[in-house]
Amino acid sequence: ASSAPMLLPPGTPDEQFKFAFDFLKQNDYTQGEKAMRAFADAHPNHPLTGNALFWLGQMYFVNKDYTKSAVSFAQSYEKFPDGSKAPVALGRSVSAAARVPAGTASVTL
Repeated sequence: ASSAPMLLPPGTPDEQFKFAFDFLKQNDYTQGEKAMRAFADAHPNHPLTGNALFWLGQMYFVNKDYTKSAVSFAQSYEKFPDGSKAPVALGRSVSAAARVPAGTASVTL
């Protein structure tokens, strides 16, 4: 059993996503990352999980963790190709992957 859902308040997936997203609005990327990851883990098939993975990609990109960013954007696109963030996620996964320094990591999209 995962402990991830304990990072989220009780409530509907929509309420939990809003809770996680509020950290981003406050520029609290540490808690935002934890809450978005918890949301994605707790609700792997919920339509908002594509958005959660997208915002994880954004947070990783801002923090210059381009490998994690590329993977998160790619997951958002691959798991939810019809999601609202899918077209942007695809482009940003390529952009983040291009910023991974040569020889430091392997990113397969």
